[in-house]
Amino acid sequence: MPGLVEPTKETTSSTSFRTALEGAADVRSEQPTNHETDCHQEIAATEATSEEQLAEQFANTFEPTNGVSYEWVCGYAKECYGTIQTAFKELEDKASSAITFLGSGAGLLTMGAAVAVANPSVDRTVAEWSIPSIIAALVALVFALKSRWTMACTYPPPINEAIALANYAITEERSKAIFAAQIHQCVMKMLPVLARKAFWVEWCLRLAVVAVVLMLLPLFAALSIPRKPEPLPIPAAKTEEPVKIG
Repeated sequence: MPGLVEPTKETTSSTSFRTALEGAADVRSEQPTNHETDCHQEIAATEATSEEQLAEQFANTFEPTNGVSYEWVCGYAKECYGTIQTAFKELEDKASSAITFLGSGAGLLTMGAAVAVANPSVDRTVAEWSIPSIIAALVALVFALKSRWTMACTYPPPINEAIALANYAITEERSKAIFAAQIHQCVMKMLPVLARKAFWVEWCLRLAVVAVVLMLLPLFAALSIPRKPEPLPIPAAKTEEPVKIG
């Protein structure tokens, strides 16, 4: 959402929202506001999709109709944005859990394979068949880390811009309507971010399942190796005790 400025006395009710915002465009280009920063830290802007561009255009040009109640629209918009934030947090939690599970699992598998190779009594084939599971776990771990990389997130206007919006709208109903349009813009810009994160988390979980299944390969390899017959024990020589006479 572009920066907001309070309307001057010459500004009429027919003035578009975009026109009222043009005064702060130069200031915003030099110093971005907080609600377009990354979910963790600062991040570079990504190319906007056609849906995002349409949402931005709608948010900048939308003008409420007098006499229409937009209270429920504003509530619905906030509910939609809350759903996006909840889904974003759930994906973050899934990725964090996967990183913990896959990191420890891949480490244990690697240590077990190293011990099997160093042990002369264990066939090397058993250790070799554990490599596919280790590779799948490591790739899944990379996907989980990829989902945790910084992504561009869009947040609703900060308090100072919300105040400027209220000053521009004048009435409460107009403020709610314009604010709903701004939240719609945030939702449309967050959907691609959520889709990218969901893509990496989904493939991480798929590969985690593959890694668990591949853990059975070393067991199958151990069962398929024919056991060498154990040498028969050599019977000890029997010694007869001398017979005592008398």
